[in-house]
Amino acid sequence: MQITYNFPFIPARPLSRPSTEFSFDHISGRDVILMNFKMMGGGDMALAEKITAIALNLGCRIVMVPIITDGKKTRMLAPFSVKMANSGADIASLNNPVIVITPVGYYPVEALRKDIEDLCRSHNIVKQDAILIDEMDLLNTDRLNLEQKTRCLKGMGFQNIIPYKLGFSEGAIGYIPIDLNTIDAIKDRCKYELGIFLDSLNLALDVQSDYYLGYICSKQASLASRKFIFNTLVEKINDCSQSNYIIVVTELESFRTQLVISMKETLGSNEENKEIDNNAARLFSKTSIFLAGEDDHYLSKVTEISGVGNKLVNIIFCNKLPKNIFHDFIYLSRTGMASGDQSLSEFLSLTKKVPYYEVQPWKFHLAESLSKIANDVGGSELRTWFSHRIVGQDQYGDEFSTELASIQKKPDTLSKYERKYREIS
Repeated sequence: MQITYNFPFIPARPLSRPSTEFSFDHISGRDVILMNFKMMGGGDMALAEKITAIALNLGCRIVMVPIITDGKKTRMLAPFSVKMANSGADIASLNNPVIVITPVGYYPVEALRKDIEDLCRSHNIVKQDAILIDEMDLLNTDRLNLEQKTRCLKGMGFQNIIPYKLGFSEGAIGYIPIDLNTIDAIKDRCKYELGIFLDSLNLALDVQSDYYLGYICSKQASLASRKFIFNTLVEKINDCSQSNYIIVVTELESFRTQLVISMKETLGSNEENKEIDNNAARLFSKTSIFLAGEDDHYLSKVTEISGVGNKLVNIIFCNKLPKNIFHDFIYLSRTGMASGDQSLSEFLSLTKKVPYYEVQPWKFHLAESLSKIANDVGGSELRTWFSHRIVGQDQYGDEFSTELASIQKKPDTLSKYERKYREIS
């Protein structure tokens, strides 16, 4: 399995790796049972799909066992075969399979023990080899401790257990990128697909414009979107190219009114919003805000904001995008905003740059890890620049990094930061 550190900050500061390189090569051609612990978001399934693709390319036969949870108890669904070239396998035909469990962090120890015991007993599976894969830089609590899960499997009789922690903190191993074949396919198709998609919304793809994709999946939707949009407009204050923002807010139905009010306050005059240190109207000539319908098949323009600048701005809020369109927009985007693990990995894979990042409490250590690398590579200046790209809640649920960029910054100062950022991309 390929794990990469190929994103801004990393080349100048190699992270420490565990003693065992993260690789699936040692299970090439073997049978695999992939236990996929699925919570509310889609990232857990996306991680399983990446691992599945890599294992299939190594000639493995795979049976996936979804484990779903409501946060209180788990339920194991029926195993199903992942087929390649019309040659699948049912779980009864597997020979001495390796059990891969991912993401393992939020899998309660007792539930993990019970589910594995039930699986092995029901299908006569020998407890021999296991691989545990944790998501990026979770808070290190007893409940989420990877070593605790490893001890659990040893106590059950597994002989060979390999634990891996994704992320960028000490001892973590990076991220799993999108495979190169998929990246090539995205490059080839993106303009054509986006043209058709935007046409269905009565919009047109303008390759001369700038596109920005945001993905926000917490209750900080208004805070995250206002910082992402405002700060990126400040970054390109002297660029007259039209800016188009596609902001995916997974809880859009709860924030429709709040998002519009927040953007009107953020991009309104300084008389209405004392937090902004200069009239935001300098950033644009006209901003149009659209909301997608509940089925995302139509857009409604809900408001326009007039400015005194030279840039047209369109902001579209929706609650989902087809996966292929999401990847197309990432590839086309000048920059973006990620949330969680998988969208961050996808931005890193497709753009080779760190996007803005919406921090949820359990991902605060991930934001800290990225900030530390920025400081190690570019000192306090780059760390400060990176702090303008993160927003959200710390491990206690308190909001942090809520300040907006200053319009008063001189363009050459902004250019210096951007040049430094590109140097380590």
